[in-house]
Amino acid sequence: MAQNIDYQTAGSWCYSGSTSNCQKYGRLYTWSGAKKACAAMGGGWRLPTGKELKSLAMQFGGADEDASDGGAAAFKAMTSGGFSAQLGGWRNAEGSFRHLGTSGYYWSSTENALGLIQLFNFSDGELSLIHNDPSLGFSCRCVK
Repeated sequence: MAQNIDYQTAGSWCYSGSTSNCQKYGRLYTWSGAKKACAAMGGGWRLPTGKELKSLAMQFGGADEDASDGGAAAFKAMTSGGFSAQLGGWRNAEGSFRHLGTSGYYWSSTENALGLIQLFNFSDGELSLIHNDPSLGFSCRCVK
């Protein structure tokens, strides 16, 4: 999928409650909300696995330790074309929104032993793969 989704479900929000932000950046979802949104599309749509995210990043130069430049080439390629990442910011557990236009985060379906979820982090001109709390609000893309 080449765009962020804007499917309203429990555990999803427009950045700052603005429908224009949903139209431009898609909705922000908790992990369970993102899984529901992809499943609601039917036809086998789902969140990508962590391995699929890593493989995608490698096509554009890699992320983190897999990239000689810390993921800068992948950030540039994946925000300007290819993946067309939107820097839709995020929502914290208290309901505050942060970093619209400067950072973008994308859920995967991969959970680690601590219950944290792997995701893409487009921030500060670099792409990284991180793990974070499933109750936070991040963007998502679905795959088939």
